[in-house]
Amino acid sequence: PDGIPNEFLRFGGEPLHAALAALFQLMWLWEVWPSQFRDLELFPLFKGGSPAARQQVERYRGLALTDVLGKLAERLILYRVVPHSEARGMISDVQGAFRRGRGTEEQSLVFHELLAAAYEGMGRAPVFVVALDVKRAYDSCRRSLLLLALWHRGIRGRLWRLIGKWL
Repeated sequence: PDGIPNEFLRFGGEPLHAALAALFQLMWLWEVWPSQFRDLELFPLFKGGSPAARQQVERYRGLALTDVLGKLAERLILYRVVPHSEARGMISDVQGAFRRGRGTEEQSLVFHELLAAAYEGMGRAPVFVVALDVKRAYDSCRRSLLLLALWHRGIRGRLWRLIGKWL
């Protein structure tokens, strides 16, 4: 939506980085989330299947391309929320999403090790695994309840209000 390539931010140099730091500092101080940061372009992404499946709407998922500056601002919020949550034991050790150093490969290895331990510990009995894929979970989430949950977990003040404006 903003047409800014990620490389521009990475290699823009000190003047650009200083200007972005000033922008994000003002957003923080004034508790403002620019409406442009919510703009997105939605593209249909085919999930696979037979050629006939291309005619079925449910075989597609939306791919949202959002504003690069907005993604950067979201990352700054994430860098405040995750350490707070980890320090208070609010995130399970096995959660991998949105956590540094917890990629797909590590999650696959942990899953394999848990399965192997369960299999051996149960005398080589079958091990059953249940995977839950909640479709459109975020879309159906009541934002007011999400904010209330954050409040009860100690995320308050300016950060809490800014997250509310972001949601």
